[in-house]
Amino acid sequence: MTLSCDMQLDRPNGQYQAGETVNGNIYLTLPERQLIKAIALEANGYAACSWLKPQKQKKKNQQPQEQNVVVIDKSKGKQKEPIAFEQRVDYLASTSYFIGSEAARHKIMDAGVYHFAFSVPLPENCPSSYEGQYGHIRYTLQLVLLLGGDTNERLVAHYRTLQVVQHADLRHESATLNEPLDEQQLERTPRMKFWQRPLLLELNIPRRGYAPGEGISVHVRLHNPQQLMLSELIYKLNLLTTYTGQQRGKPKRQDTKLERRNLLSSVHQLSNTPRSELFQHLHTLTVPQMPPSLEVVSCQCLQLSYEVEVVAKTTQRTRFIMAQVPVC
Repeated sequence: MTLSCDMQLDRPNGQYQAGETVNGNIYLTLPERQLIKAIALEANGYAACSWLKPQKQKKKNQQPQEQNVVVIDKSKGKQKEPIAFEQRVDYLASTSYFIGSEAARHKIMDAGVYHFAFSVPLPENCPSSYEGQYGHIRYTLQLVLLLGGDTNERLVAHYRTLQVVQHADLRHESATLNEPLDEQQLERTPRMKFWQRPLLLELNIPRRGYAPGEGISVHVRLHNPQQLMLSELIYKLNLLTTYTGQQRGKPKRQDTKLERRNLLSSVHQLSNTPRSELFQHLHTLTVPQMPPSLEVVSCQCLQLSYEVEVVAKTTQRTRFIMAQVPVC
């Protein structure tokens, strides 16, 4: 059966905040008479992750081969199946029937256009929509038709994805998020090259909590006791996604996977900087529109965090230093 369906939301862009209500209208066109058991709108919101983890091959102890003895390795060429990890957390799952139900009898519907209005309240605590490499947080609406007859076919007439935003100004949630952050990192130099004096990188950030559109002021102090020639200074804002999955068939066994995504990057050339033992620099990173930090108490399968990363490089390829500071 060929049919058409148009879903019109009160917000055409499909963007909503957590706790708001999604209102809309559905216009379903049936080209011919049809035996239908039910017409329903399914609303779902969930976080899910999945990946495959390769298994390590066990190395068998090699036994000394005697003369005229042929050893056949039967395991050669055989590879173990990867282990599947997955997990899902539901935040919204509702079904609204416009016509009939799962237990209703079949009904003949004439050809024509049918109009259905709907309202779907979003939970207050649902996290923001997110798409990652090994998982996602999605909110969807789909119109489902349960067709009559012997097959009881389930037909998805329309599918729509919503963009949900959970606004969280973390500056006001904890006093510690308003305190300044200090981080320092000492360069690792080879023990045999005892004459090399290590670089020391110090970072200072006024506070830890930020909202989209605000600027993160990063103060850099680079201690350069050998007065090495500097080449460049790189500032980055990274998004860290930690996926937590359960082994398929063995839910008590868990594994984690980390994804680091660069959101912002700024490079400053220092080739003309005079040699000195102390170099200072100040730069501001503007926070883009991204989901707020997400902890394990809010989502067991997917956590989000942010960090500021600074890399100072010298003209010597092996002499550089990097430091990272977590922010929210």
